[in-house]
Amino acid sequence: ARAVLDPLPAYAPLEDKAPGWALEDAAAERLRAARVAEVDYVQAVRAALETAPDLPEARAHLTAWYRRRLLAAEAAGDADAAAEQIALLRSHDPEGSTEWLRGDGRVTLITDPPGAAVRLFCYTEVQRRLVPTPIGDLPPTPLVDHPLPMGSYALELAMPGRLTVTCPVLIERQGHWQGIAPGEQHPHAIWMPPCHAIGDGMAYV
Repeated sequence: ARAVLDPLPAYAPLEDKAPGWALEDAAAERLRAARVAEVDYVQAVRAALETAPDLPEARAHLTAWYRRRLLAAEAAGDADAAAEQIALLRSHDPEGSTEWLRGDGRVTLITDPPGAAVRLFCYTEVQRRLVPTPIGDLPPTPLVDHPLPMGSYALELAMPGRLTVTCPVLIERQGHWQGIAPGEQHPHAIWMPPCHAIGDGMAYV
């Protein structure tokens, strides 16, 4: 629909817009049908649990459903929907989902040369802005499978005779950040430039 409607000016004739509107209507109808199917599915699983509360297949299906919905809400940045799915998961599977909800992940970070000191900053929202807040130090590099809670971080890397480098790190739910460049399969070592390597007016990215 957007491919049809976006190129059209606001004053375009109605007959030119009609095909795009028809596509929008069809997409909306499919979305409504999908939502109804979702409700039917959840109701069927809940009905099965009312009949057999300990049915493992039904409990597993509902747990997986709530988790998928939570991941979708987090990916969309919908905090309200995410909070709702968290509450549903805690009510439905209070023991089995505790670790998953906590979301702890891991970070692997390699520097060239190794041995950089690592200071950890966590991004927190202050007056609608994300501000890096220091929360402690990590072991010197290389870090391999080092545990970190789910969240958004900045890792400040420092080494005598080298420029300080800041590396942004996002730990997704139970994720593993490894610094793997697109198209590669192994972690990429972060170069620590000598103090004289970057000239005035230049930046190392």
